[in-house]
Amino acid sequence: MAAPIATVNFKTDAYAAMSIDTCTFGSIGVQFTNPSSAAARFRVMAGAIGEAMAPAGEVLVQPGAKATAVVTGLTPGRPYTFGLQRSENAAYVDQVQGKGNPTKTTLSVDIKVSTSADSALVSWTDLAEAAAIGFEVVLTPAGGAKKTLAGTPYARSSLKNLLASDLVTGVQYTVEVIAVEGANRVLLGSVPFKTSAGAAIKVGTVRASTAYISWTGEESSVYRLVEGKTGALLADGLRGGAGLSLKNLVKATDYSVAMESLRVDGSSWLREGSASFTTASSLLTVKSFGTGFIALEWTQAYAGASYVLAYAAGAAPAVPLGTLTTSATSMTVSGLKPSTAYTFSLSAMEEGGLVGLAMLPMGVTADEAVVEVVPQEPATTYEMPQPAQSYGAPASEMLADPLLAAVTMPDSAALAMVMLTDLGSSIRALGALMLAFALIGALAFRKKPSRLSAPKLV
Repeated sequence: MAAPIATVNFKTDAYAAMSIDTCTFGSIGVQFTNPSSAAARFRVMAGAIGEAMAPAGEVLVQPGAKATAVVTGLTPGRPYTFGLQRSENAAYVDQVQGKGNPTKTTLSVDIKVSTSADSALVSWTDLAEAAAIGFEVVLTPAGGAKKTLAGTPYARSSLKNLLASDLVTGVQYTVEVIAVEGANRVLLGSVPFKTSAGAAIKVGTVRASTAYISWTGEESSVYRLVEGKTGALLADGLRGGAGLSLKNLVKATDYSVAMESLRVDGSSWLREGSASFTTASSLLTVKSFGTGFIALEWTQAYAGASYVLAYAAGAAPAVPLGTLTTSATSMTVSGLKPSTAYTFSLSAMEEGGLVGLAMLPMGVTADEAVVEVVPQEPATTYEMPQPAQSYGAPASEMLADPLLAAVTMPDSAALAMVMLTDLGSSIRALGALMLAFALIGALAFRKKPSRLSAPKLV
């Protein structure tokens, strides 16, 4: 057996141990130490989990020195595995890791967009690990050019936020959030969105004291209803696609209302739609009247209205003499006192109670005696019963009925027939006048009786 000529003792180098150093959205840095007593060249291997690793860069490390290598071009939110190889004799030898190859997932964020009619709030997760990273937000309208939003993202509720304003209503956009990592720009994600079409307001049923208003809009948006001219608040905390009733309105009054939406950043309100309407009313008039009744009519206030007609003698008191309910647009009130002034008021039965529509003050019923003079064609004689033939008697005894007489008038006289509908005192005065006129005519045209001689004694 041959004896060894010489003996040399030596020790092989240990494997270089690798660990994760840094992590961003698009890069992961690894570090290791060269355990050799001589400078050595190392190659970093990287690959997404489930895929084969590939060379990601080389670095020359001095003996015992610590080295850091950053692998870039990674995808946000994806897990990667890393390996290390050492160049030995023109070949790369794997540096076996005692606990296996290290793995790490790149950073990622969730992106969401809240919209209104003219703006959009772009928000993404606010990560402490990304505190030193800058961001860009790029907006692209459908068929348009890309535009980088101005401003610095602000933190609120664990989110980074940036407002896109002055957008066009109802237009499709795409937003991109980009992380700026030194010379590298990493796309974190893109989200399509469409600005809302705006809340269109519609006026429904309008009555004398109420009006129903409805509107379109997004369920996720916050709206308020305001007076159109002054901006006074009518209702707030509203959602899209709803409606409400405005109450305690004044009849025959013009109103204007507008719908405003809260901009997505809560900074201000945007007016989106408006409408105008006039509350209902009615015109009350006298159609006809007579002894003890008055017939009234009125214009329709609105379809389906139920009316209440109240009346009182003289000026309207707190409690009327009576009320009548109808769905028609006319009514005759009977049982009234003749020659009496009445006040009429028309109301509508609505949700909140009776609402006044119109008032007709001091309408007057007809007298019991109506004297109407009707012109007639001229005539020569009116034939009436002849008076009693009692010549020489007083005039009051010559006519049995003072209202009837035979009168002959010239053809050229203007005549009138007096129609008397009451036998009251005023008519009797007129009858006395006619009696005197008839007496004069009778005396003028009657035959004179022959004189009788006084008795003589023969």
